Amino acid sequence: MRELADGPGRFNFAHALIQHTLYRDLGPTRRARAHRTLAEALEELCGDHPGMRVGELARHWIAAQPIDLAKAIRYSSQAGDAALSALAPADALRYYAQALELQTEVADPDPVRGLDLAIGLGTAQRQTGDPTSRDTLLAAARPSCRSRRYLPLVAAALANDRGYTSDNNVTDTDKVDVLEMTLDRLPADDPDRAVVLATLCSELSYGSPLERLQAFGR
Repeated sequence: MRELADGPGRFNFAHALIQHTLYRDLGPTRRARAHRTLAEALEELCGDHPGMRVGELARHWIAAQPIDLAKAIRYSSQAGDAALSALAPADALRYYAQALELQTEVADPDPVRGLDLAIGLGTAQRQTGDPTSRDTLLAAARPSCRSRRYLPLVAAALANDRGYTSDNNVTDTDKVDVLEMTLDRLPADDPDRAVVLATLCSELSYGSPLERLQAFGR
């Protein structure tokens, strides 16, 4: 370890193990304050465009003391979105789960943010092959069904599709119900109607009479 010449309190470590050892030796209070200092420094450095450093911001704000729940949730959500875009669903799964857990600590949580996080979590679960993604996305769709906002309902319904029917020779009635309600809510000229309709017809491929499928084209 050597001290850098460009400012007091700045050091360079020859090996990451030294850095990790020093970090573990810090007490919990000093460690949490250090995370907050780093989080604030990163915000000042990155401004409104954290880019690839959004994961670091999420980690530091979660570990900071005193914790800023709003920032911890926002950066965790953004980190989850970035991980999905980067084809890293396992990382996205962790970020969304963290954000949802923090959301439970908020006195007056934003329901829209909660829906977005649940949809992100379900999407990450589906991409990692976790079968619980179905239930996560169905649970996200239910409050959307009671709301006047149809966009979260569309997002939850379409995210719950693997590109083919849920199960051979079995109709997933829960998913069909959500898709039918989504179709009813969508304006006639909305481009998502075609995707929702195709997904619904795929789910109805087995055990549904031809007349029911033909009726959607009228």
